[in-house]
Amino acid sequence: MGWLFLNSLRPRKRRVSHAGIAHRRLVVGVKWFLCSIMVMACLFGWHMLEKVLTNQAIKSSKIPVVIDHVLFETLPHWMDSQVRLELQEAAAWPIKDGDLSHRNLQRSVESLYQTGWVRQVHQIKRDGMNSIMVSADYRRPVAAIASPRGIFRVDRESVRLPGDFDDQSIGMIGVPIITAVSLSPPPVGHQWLGEDVAGGLSVAQLIQDQPYVTQIEAIDVSQTDQQRRIRVSLHTHRGLIRWGLAPGYDHPLEPSTEVKLHRLMQIYSRWQAVDAGGKVVDLYGPTTLIRLRRDHDHYQPVIDTGSW
Repeated sequence: MGWLFLNSLRPRKRRVSHAGIAHRRLVVGVKWFLCSIMVMACLFGWHMLEKVLTNQAIKSSKIPVVIDHVLFETLPHWMDSQVRLELQEAAAWPIKDGDLSHRNLQRSVESLYQTGWVRQVHQIKRDGMNSIMVSADYRRPVAAIASPRGIFRVDRESVRLPGDFDDQSIGMIGVPIITAVSLSPPPVGHQWLGEDVAGGLSVAQLIQDQPYVTQIEAIDVSQTDQQRRIRVSLHTHRGLIRWGLAPGYDHPLEPSTEVKLHRLMQIYSRWQAVDAGGKVVDLYGPTTLIRLRRDHDHYQPVIDTGSW
């Protein structure tokens, strides 16, 4: 009896269930997770605050902007050093004192648009303490249009680009020349209107990356059919390629644009001359016709750069 009494006085061990152990571990894990989140949030907040303060310090420093420190994220391969300098000057002068206020940045954007070379400005910002970074899209010359006032380059939207040429500097243009357009040239940065311009420009874009493009001296848009639709001809040094109706109007009356381009490439591959060696090439019929040039064939119009 005594033994039983003493045994009953011993403290009994509490039995802890598996569920209780799991609950404790879960509580501890949640606490550690929350602590980690708080630490990461503090570090991220400090990093962002440091970045904001750094940018604010750069903006408020008003370091004068030097033209050579105006940089561009991407520049097209065709853009020469003269155009690049023009863009640098346009972007720099409104913020030359280093004041990158909203008003001055807007003036810099407008200045870039006024050059005629910029299609869209995405951003102008400081890149470090001394440099200005410009992100923009640019207008690429794809053709030139000859008029009595001169020869002017245009982009794929027929917007007139800066610079003008005369018949003595045709070799410097570097793109096909559209001749015999009806309307006079617009101001720089404005669209050159007219169905003849649109027709010639569409052909110019089709051949701009072809290996024979340098053999095309002029894209003539002076001819029309009975419905006044533009008929395009391509003039080489000695030959003539009669393209036919402008792209968009040809099919199904004529072979498709793809067929015409394929025919030109076949001729070029055989003769290494897109005019088959100074001949007349008709692309607009059921088959390609090649013949010798006659006196009454339509010759390339003279590029007159005198008064309008």
